[in-house]
Amino acid sequence: MHPFARAPAAGPLSPAGNRRTGSPQGRPPAIVALGFLLSIGSAGCFGLYVLPRRRSPLDAWAYTAAMGGAVAALGALLWCGLAITGHGRMGPGALSRCTLSGAVWFVANTAYTGAIDRIGVARASAMKNLTALFGTVFGLLLTGERLGPAQGAEALAGSALIVAAALLIGGARGGAGMPGAQARARRLDPLGVVLGLVAAAGIGYYLVPAIPVLHASRLGWLQYQAVLGVSGGLLSLLPHAVRRLRGRAAPLAAAQDRLPAAAGGLWFLGSLLVTPGTTLLGLAIAWPLSQLSFYLTLGFGVAVFHEIDLARSRPSVWIGGACTLAALALFGLARG
Repeated sequence: MHPFARAPAAGPLSPAGNRRTGSPQGRPPAIVALGFLLSIGSAGCFGLYVLPRRRSPLDAWAYTAAMGGAVAALGALLWCGLAITGHGRMGPGALSRCTLSGAVWFVANTAYTGAIDRIGVARASAMKNLTALFGTVFGLLLTGERLGPAQGAEALAGSALIVAAALLIGGARGGAGMPGAQARARRLDPLGVVLGLVAAAGIGYYLVPAIPVLHASRLGWLQYQAVLGVSGGLLSLLPHAVRRLRGRAAPLAAAQDRLPAAAGGLWFLGSLLVTPGTTLLGLAIAWPLSQLSFYLTLGFGVAVFHEIDLARSRPSVWIGGACTLAALALFGLARG
């Protein structure tokens, strides 16, 4: 989820919505319910798409290539649909903005995959949740947003809780299912932590260049998604292609591509759901709902992949989860 994904201004302030956040106050219950379903659906997609990595035998470059291929194909299909209905035209400025978003997503997704390989999905997701902190910083520095004193205090407190959650879960005792040598290591892999931070920063930023595109037209969010998918997906293919040319990688095989392709499809669907969910509910509600994906990855990391020794780290896991929930509530208030 992107901290800056919000609906284009819909005209003068009215009971149906707040110009800045699209607040659901006064909207029909069916519309609000649809917004909740879309936002929770995006949380499910964002939580599930990282899980196939733990079951895939592909190396990180091959995996991100196969995932990127699926994302590029879906982006191209969406672009064809827009073109057929007469909504495919975009100016060079809009195209370059969305392409830059795709490039940043490629870096963030590659870093996230590397972090999962080194520290597991539970810890990598805890690090990735720092996107909330990066998103607030980028919003204030790069998009001209302003926070009042109370909102600033809420954002600061939320940031502190997100950092605390990452430290608690990152410091929990590793279980037998930790990736590779991490199952026997006494401390967390430093490169895995750095990759998690890179993923958090990239996920917190990659929508920022394309914000004007989202606001430019009613279907700007679909145009953005299409170009993001094509550009980010094609860039994901590049490292594996270079390794193939150098004879350092095997060709992708259909039997092994299913998991990363499913991951790409889940991510694309989650990204498609979250923007209209924000339009219907408002940023303050939709964004925290979409971030509930963290609990899905944490649950799988503990119960299915056994990345954390719950018997010896139960307080760290429970307190870290509670800190995350409180932080999401505070960010929702700050962004309201």
